Amino acid sequence: MKFLISAAGTGGHVFPALEFGKECIKNNHEVIWIGTKTGIEKRVVPHNIKLLTIPMSGFRGKNLILKIISLIGLIASIFKSIFYLQKNKIDYVVCFGGYISLPVGLSAWICRKPLFLHEQNAIIGTSNNVLKKFSKIIFLGFSINEPFTKKMMLVGNPIRQSKDSASVTQQHESPRVYVTGGSQGSEFINKNIPKALNSLKYH
Repeated sequence: MKFLISAAGTGGHVFPALEFGKECIKNNHEVIWIGTKTGIEKRVVPHNIKLLTIPMSGFRGKNLILKIISLIGLIASIFKSIFYLQKNKIDYVVCFGGYISLPVGLSAWICRKPLFLHEQNAIIGTSNNVLKKFSKIIFLGFSINEPFTKKMMLVGNPIRQSKDSASVTQQHESPRVYVTGGSQGSEFINKNIPKALNSLKYH
């Protein structure tokens, strides 16, 4: 089977998508990725996953001119995504949220390809909220503050598995804290969590 993944911009979208892609490859499926030319996906997507790009950019929080450019990019991205879907004979499309998922998800619907969504946050993002009516299943990283539908499935967020995590745990007796967060809250977390942890007293 051929899976098309869309994820771009921040690690909150890209890294869960990357783990899903790796799992697909382990199960002998082919994975193609749609991203942008400027996002971190350009650096982290491995060579065994074909990376394609579209000219989509974010819309929210931009001035009028940038919003117009974003809308033009949306139209161009839809047409380019349709081309990618047809050329590569994609079987399934999986969108991981963020602005890039909107043109890819709409293209999947236009091409009548099965569309699946993954939402990493406790609140469904703008793109996934638009696309949920066209999707087969919406996989959730967290419980959300809205009624569950038959389409929704709580599965958690895919995370990277460390091969030597057991040995590291045995070697270090000091507490180990896992912190997760991103998007709008990443700046606050990066500034304040280290301060909070450094203020703790432990033996």
